[in-house]
Amino acid sequence: YINTVRKNAYALKEIVGPDRIVEVGMRGATCLEMHTLANQTCQLAGIDRTSNVWGARDQGMFPTGTTGHEHQQRWGNDLEAFRAIRDMRPQMPSYLFDTFDTMASGIPSAVVAMKERPDIPHAVRFDSGDQETQLRKFLDAERLYGIKPHYMFMDGINPDKALRFHTLCKSLGIPRERVSYGSGGFLVCDPAPTEF
Repeated sequence: YINTVRKNAYALKEIVGPDRIVEVGMRGATCLEMHTLANQTCQLAGIDRTSNVWGARDQGMFPTGTTGHEHQQRWGNDLEAFRAIRDMRPQMPSYLFDTFDTMASGIPSAVVAMKERPDIPHAVRFDSGDQETQLRKFLDAERLYGIKPHYMFMDGINPDKALRFHTLCKSLGIPRERVSYGSGGFLVCDPAPTEF
């Protein structure tokens, strides 16, 4: 298991660099020990960020993550959820915009939330659907309103997807520092010898 996690971590690292990867596979681990092994192995490969807050503290990693769909559902609509996460804590808010209606509500609401607070950094999380079209919609908003969010791709990130998004962002002139990748199953589940 450890050898395969290491191989997968190095494969991602070679494409986008270790400082652009967040391990987000806790939900797919069968137990805490499995996730701990995955994180320890990721650390050896130079990946030092995880969405597991306890694991980050326990293993000396950086806790990094985004809001989930349940946050959007709790507030009942995108704009109120984005305002809440933006205003309730000092860290950079992340906007997961595909819970209700990505193009009609999610992206426009994220843009409104960013325009309302241009003095702070913001992040948006790509999680499903046509992510190239979604990214281009944010780039239109960048040109119109001067917003500059951090882009986080977290939809089954493996080397092929990472390379595709890395190449796309580079071709669109998005600086590498404004893009990161959350990889879960590829780092934690795929290396397991069985689905159990």
